[in-house]
Amino acid sequence: MQALKASVVHQMNEGKALLTASSETSEALALIIDGKSLTYAIEDDVKNLFLELAIGCASVICCRSSPKQKALVSYYVLSTYVLYSL
Repeated sequence: MQALKASVVHQMNEGKALLTASSETSEALALIIDGKSLTYAIEDDVKNLFLELAIGCASVICCRSSPKQKALVSYYVLSTYVLYSL
């Protein structure tokens, strides 16, 4: 289980690096995450990394996730986005 979380965190870090590189080339990126990975991505210790990645992408697709997970992602992104816009 810890190995799976480490893999999710590693992939989010790679995504963040791609996002940083794409900001120089104006490419739009999308984030696609499944419910099992989303479980780890919205844990308190890595939630901020996930949110930075999600907010930087043009689209976020949560597949095979529960309605509660989708609601949490929406809530976190909207509450974080409001803080960034102030």
